[in-house]
Amino acid sequence: MKKAAILTFHRALNYGAKYQAFALLSAINQYCDGYILDYRCEQIEKFYYDKAGMKGKCKNILKWMLFPKYMKDLKCRKKRFQNFDFFYKYSKTFIPPNINEADREFDVFIAGSDQIWNPILTGNDLNFFLPFCKEEKRNAYAASLGKAKLTEFNVDNMNELLRNFKTITVREVSMIEPIKCLVPEVNPLPVCDPVFLLEASEWETRLHLEKTISKEKYIFIYIVAPQTYAIDKAQQIAKHNGWNIKYIDMGRTRCEGIEAVNDAGPIEFLNLMLNAELVITTSFHALALSMIFHKPVQFELSKEKINANARLVDLATRVNMMKYEITTVDNVIYDDYEWERIDNVIAEMRNDATDLLLKMIGK
Repeated sequence: MKKAAILTFHRALNYGAKYQAFALLSAINQYCDGYILDYRCEQIEKFYYDKAGMKGKCKNILKWMLFPKYMKDLKCRKKRFQNFDFFYKYSKTFIPPNINEADREFDVFIAGSDQIWNPILTGNDLNFFLPFCKEEKRNAYAASLGKAKLTEFNVDNMNELLRNFKTITVREVSMIEPIKCLVPEVNPLPVCDPVFLLEASEWETRLHLEKTISKEKYIFIYIVAPQTYAIDKAQQIAKHNGWNIKYIDMGRTRCEGIEAVNDAGPIEFLNLMLNAELVITTSFHALALSMIFHKPVQFELSKEKINANARLVDLATRVNMMKYEITTVDNVIYDDYEWERIDNVIAEMRNDATDLLLKMIGK
């Protein structure tokens, strides 16, 4: 059986990063012996784990003094993120000086998904373009630039790196033209995010998610991009219907009548979503998973000039759900989600993606 390695942001303390890595690995393991390549990108490690130094320690102590509850929640959340790694199957650990050794251990390499081609996030780490392995082993699945551009990489041979891939698939349609302009002979294909490779029942079974019967009805809010109307709208809907609000954000936002759940790890996040009456979000992965779980969802796009709206718009347009974009504050909720039609679109996306994965691993 072929051995395949996935190179992605598996150590990022980020919900979407954890979910996409888990889903892609689960899908790959249906056809070959799949592993998460335990590669330690220096920039990622520094951002999430390296808080050393006197300045960093002093800042951390100050945060504990000022925000003890929030910091305790973050400590718990980090532990839960690390526990989620038990759902992965790992290779041995690689760092930049010895990453070339991985070529001897695997038959296929798949870079992606996530913003692995964002030079700001990776610190210009070109290993995410797989130069350390033979060209016939190089594949990209749903690679993303995020808000960045290929021209931001400080390298002259970017076209050569892209040209040497066996297969390139990207997450955002907007990436196709820039790649083709840089390397006309390359034919990048759009593909769905890995979370769509698993059906709702697979998510629930593999991760032991819990559907609960409770008298408490609530709206689940998850904010990653700056919001304008989302929180106010959630409060209007909650007040009108007598619901509560549970809120995860990446800051220390405090809103009256809203329960902050900042200790939630990846499992707790999905359970909150699974048992909510409504999901309100600015997150692509929260939108995607709401679709998979048939959860009523409303989403808001960022109003910032430089934003990551492309992937939300691509997805919502593909499944004809742009009407659920939040553009004002009201108490309107919808009961017209066409889940069967949406499921059919997702199934088509999944089938197309599976065909491409089979091509990558040589099945």
